[in-house]
Amino acid sequence: MRGVDADLPLRERKKRKTRKHISDVATRLFIRRGFDQVTVAEVAAAADVAKMTVFNYFPSKEDLVFDDALLVERWMAALVRDRAPGMSVVEAVRADFLASLNPRDLADGEWRYGRLHGDLVHFWRMVEDSPALRAREHQLAERMAHVLAESLGGSLQDRVVASQLCAVLTVLDGEIRRLVLAGETPEAVLAVIVPAAERAFEGLANGLRDYGRAAPPDAG
Repeated sequence: MRGVDADLPLRERKKRKTRKHISDVATRLFIRRGFDQVTVAEVAAAADVAKMTVFNYFPSKEDLVFDDALLVERWMAALVRDRAPGMSVVEAVRADFLASLNPRDLADGEWRYGRLHGDLVHFWRMVEDSPALRAREHQLAERMAHVLAESLGGSLQDRVVASQLCAVLTVLDGEIRRLVLAGETPEAVLAVIVPAAERAFEGLANGLRDYGRAAPPDAG
């Protein structure tokens, strides 16, 4: 995710650089040999760090692949929490999602709504081929809905809204994956996804149009 580290202290930037290095090395190994065929010890050796260092940064082997999950969660939480006055939750997510769709970010793996990698086709094939990674994806989707609900307030209605929003995002992300694996270019992917996203958010807004929209201040 571009720009998220710019204002961090030097020590934190170095930690994130090390974390990204380990994840990048691991992902290249996983793509080349398969996730289940590579051990954490082999990742550590290839990254020139101790095995314990890997676990200090990544609690599980699966987290080496989905290394940006926490950043994505924080982004989404801030997006709905800090939305402009008078803007509904659906409007905030819709506007940001559509603004994120551009060929460059899809091509180089920097798209903030998906867990991407520069080598998209091989990355997603690796994920599809690993039951452990597919299970971890499901867990991350559930966690995203929880984080989003908590940022809205944590009520039952907040959880319903967060689940519906995350369901739309998951379906759109899955369709992007399907198109990429089918060999479509970023431009062709967007030609399908942009109108599909417009329709999906419009349908969602029909039921949640005013959810989270603050009432105008009393003029009296």
